Amino acid sequence: MKLFMAIPDRINFLQLGRYGRFSEQTYRNLFEHETFDWFAFNGSIISKHLTGKRKAIAIDPSYIPKSGKKTPWIGYFWSGCAGEYKRGLEIMGIGVIDIDNHECMTLGSIQTPDCKTLDNMDKNLVDWYSSYLISRKDKPTEHIQNAGCRRILFQGNFHNAYV
Repeated sequence: MKLFMAIPDRINFLQLGRYGRFSEQTYRNLFEHETFDWFAFNGSIISKHLTGKRKAIAIDPSYIPKSGKKTPWIGYFWSGCAGEYKRGLEIMGIGVIDIDNHECMTLGSIQTPDCKTLDNMDKNLVDWYSSYLISRKDKPTEHIQNAGCRRILFQGNFHNAYV
């Protein structure tokens, strides 16, 4: 935790190697072979700092330009800036909103599957978003329910819905 707070600018493996006790490759290997529960980590920070009584979960799918033949789940996603579908990746950011104090903190993020993968799952984007959030809620280390959230707010390019 101290290393993350000490690094100026972007946090990546190069910076971890520069400011930490281990080499860049050591950090890469650790992240590759061990899973770190970012949701639990961020959830514990959120539960201490967002002190309001009313909270909600918000999602924000974001387009990332990317090309390549071997990139998993690359497809056509909506780019709000360009106002059109573009080839690349989509990352769904998940945040906890403290309604009383007008604050929001990031809980985590996940890559959105492409259309072909969603078709194979017999799901559309809204179904996938909601099933992912529900699956995270049921995990024992999950802090979505511990953060005191009463509802899930979907806010994307195509819809606004409460679940």
